[in-house]
Amino acid sequence: MTTDSSAFREADILAVYGMRQICAHTAKLGGQDNQPVDAHHILGRGAKEEAKRLAHSSIFNLIFLRRDIHTGPLRDDPDQRKVYLKIAHRNVTFAIGRGEYRMQKQDSLFFDLYPPFA
Repeated sequence: MTTDSSAFREADILAVYGMRQICAHTAKLGGQDNQPVDAHHILGRGAKEEAKRLAHSSIFNLIFLRRDIHTGPLRDDPDQRKVYLKIAHRNVTFAIGRGEYRMQKQDSLFFDLYPPFA
């Protein structure tokens, strides 16, 4: 278990995405084409401020990307981030609808920082 307050909670990941981590760009599972799939903080980890780091651990800030995309420049383009946020929001909303996820403190903090994405 990590002590990084910006780390995503495993229980949240499982509730929203399940056991299969699939790249949002390619729809490929981790390991296909020898490419792992990484959990990506769409809007970063929140710098060094503890409250911001906790907010950035929100499942609404998570998208899975293949390693070659995760390390590439397009992932930080503002328009690309909007797409990632829409995908994350949809996935979390579906999990809430299925009764598999409930909003957490870090989600409220995230929306306080980024109200347009609420």
